[in-house]
Amino acid sequence: MRVWLGEVDRALRLRSRVGLLLVTIAVGAAGVALYLAIDASQQSARTGDVQRLQGQIDALRSEASQATQLNGRLATARSLAGRASAEVAKLKAQVQGFQQKATAAARAPSRGAGSSPGTGPASSSTGSKGPATGARKSSSAAGATVSVAGNPKLGTIIVDSHGLTLYDFHRDEGAKSACYGACASVWPPLKTSGTPQTTGGVEASKLGTAKRTDGTTQVTYGGRPLYTYAGDRKPGDAKGNGITSFGGSWHALHPNGKEAGG
Repeated sequence: MRVWLGEVDRALRLRSRVGLLLVTIAVGAAGVALYLAIDASQQSARTGDVQRLQGQIDALRSEASQATQLNGRLATARSLAGRASAEVAKLKAQVQGFQQKATAAARAPSRGAGSSPGTGPASSSTGSKGPATGARKSSSAAGATVSVAGNPKLGTIIVDSHGLTLYDFHRDEGAKSACYGACASVWPPLKTSGTPQTTGGVEASKLGTAKRTDGTTQVTYGGRPLYTYAGDRKPGDAKGNGITSFGGSWHALHPNGKEAGG
């Protein structure tokens, strides 16, 4: 009986040790699982932070790229503005040059008339020398004359009494002139203080007059005011044909009233 009890006691002790070992192993496994779970959670958190940081970096790069492009566009705009200013300055200089020439030419008839006693305005108009002087006189002669002349490029066109090409202006509204001030210095209106006259080839029915805002009378053709051009220096010149200036284009006219090409 004692022997049997001793065997039972040894068996119970052995089972207790095995159970304790198994418990120890189970606790250890649980600890390892908990550690792995915590590490995985931390790893996930670190990955999210990295992704958010990468998103912020990408946003900053995009803003920097946009800023660089904007700076480039601003530089281009400044360059274009500088070129435009230079072109405007050139145009202003050209207009001033035309104004000076027109003023000098406009003063020439009065000096010529004063140096020739007994010579009236009409005779000084026909007796003056120099096409530039004639161009300015044609704008103020009494009973201005419109005639025709052949041009090698444009064909038959209407001209003033000095053979200078006559033009219309697309900014004019019917017989109402839109050319005053600097425009009228470069494109002198064909004025008359009497009934305008015609010569062969000109359709008299198309010839007329219109009042300007300064009270003077301008010759019209086909209902359109007529002008000469300060750049035409002699009969046969038609340098103003097709030019666009002072907000509209300018064209020489055929005797039938149609605009010349070329």
